[in-house]
Amino acid sequence: MRRITVVTAVLLTASTASAGPLIITESVDDYSTCHGPVLSHQVEATNDFRNTMFQSNNPGLFTPSSNFTNSSVFVTDFADPDFTGQSGDNDTFNFDQANGGIAYYAGHGSCGPGDTTQSCSHDTNCRNPPSGAYNNGFCHRSPGDNTGTCSYPANSRWVFDGTCAHGRNGQLDYSSGAMKLGESAVSGGWAGAGTNGGDTFAVIDGSCAAMSNRPSELFALFAGVDAVGFTMVHTGDKSDSGTPSRAGSFAAQYIANPNGAVPFAWSTSINSNTQAQTGRECENAAGTQTFGGGKGFNGCGANMVMSMGVSPNNAQAGMFVTWRGILGANSAGTQSFYYYYMWTCNYDCNTWTFNIP
Repeated sequence: MRRITVVTAVLLTASTASAGPLIITESVDDYSTCHGPVLSHQVEATNDFRNTMFQSNNPGLFTPSSNFTNSSVFVTDFADPDFTGQSGDNDTFNFDQANGGIAYYAGHGSCGPGDTTQSCSHDTNCRNPPSGAYNNGFCHRSPGDNTGTCSYPANSRWVFDGTCAHGRNGQLDYSSGAMKLGESAVSGGWAGAGTNGGDTFAVIDGSCAAMSNRPSELFALFAGVDAVGFTMVHTGDKSDSGTPSRAGSFAAQYIANPNGAVPFAWSTSINSNTQAQTGRECENAAGTQTFGGGKGFNGCGANMVMSMGVSPNNAQAGMFVTWRGILGANSAGTQSFYYYYMWTCNYDCNTWTFNIP
């Protein structure tokens, strides 16, 4: 099947026509063929991101690249052939292109296993993982509660296409290592991923793209990318609606301040989403108290960013790459020995921490 690259119609100034780092997007609403249910705002969100990035007063640092939507999204676009050895995998010319600046995926994910009904009062109670999960678990609590239930990492974070017709049954577990982002000549090859990628910042905007206190599920996708933004779920799920979109709010910070840090722009863009909270509350476990909610989640959630590197300082450096600094592509990470992550919640998660130590 021949696939046509769709480039969002934008007004380009002379400066934006230059070969700056690429903006790459893939999004799926139509899951009627497989992996349903059908969504309604994923394509809208990525187009909002692109149109905002390239509006007429943009600073001119980036170049629009592929914008695959619905049936033109292949899950093999996210898999690294140097790592997997599978001929159909092709992130090299899709989601992780050389000179990639920002790559954005919006679509289905999977919340998967790991959460249990095991009661707990602190993390040390959680050392009995269910099938498909592993230690160490933590005492996962809802806001307002002083007890919780055990959660465990499970390596079950996914992206999905909507056709299941182009390999891998239309699904890719990025906890497994098949997705490797940012493996450029600058960062060097990580874990057999080669040096022919280039993404500096990526966004995985899907259901349970990341789970609270389970960062080990995300380690395998790092291969030199400075940082990756996720929709992180603590309870409930990501909501596929909200105005303005988190994607457009993220891009608006580039227009406002091209010298600002991209990871902070993603994390704080949750605050611009004005989705009504009614029916989408972040509640205690009994459902008797409300502590926030909405802002693109139908429960307790956050926009989260993670980076990895060869040292603590090297890992943390990925959090400070600026929109303008993306021109230096892939300078933060060189090996995945340490990680750093931050988040902005739709409730007070400083008072009501994700776990009970």
